[in-house]
Amino acid sequence: MTQFQTLLRRFDALIIDFMDRIGLTFLRFAIGVVFIWFGALKTIGELSPAYDLVAATVYWLTPEIIVPLLGLWEVAIGLAFCSRH
Repeated sequence: MTQFQTLLRRFDALIIDFMDRIGLTFLRFAIGVVFIWFGALKTIGELSPAYDLVAATVYWLTPEIIVPLLGLWEVAIGLAFCSRH
């Protein structure tokens, strides 16, 4: 085994150890940020690209009520993902 291959194996082991330590935390935080972002867009109103889809899907309530309510629920889910357990 050459010195370069040994160096690469050590570097690979360091990267694997680093991702093992922070991978799940980073993934949980990333999913939380996406939930917060999409939920915040829904609370703003018709700026959300999903406004028409949600309004057409949940037809038994008015869009002015259900879309911001769903947005607040998504923000709550996102905050739960970002909080420490």
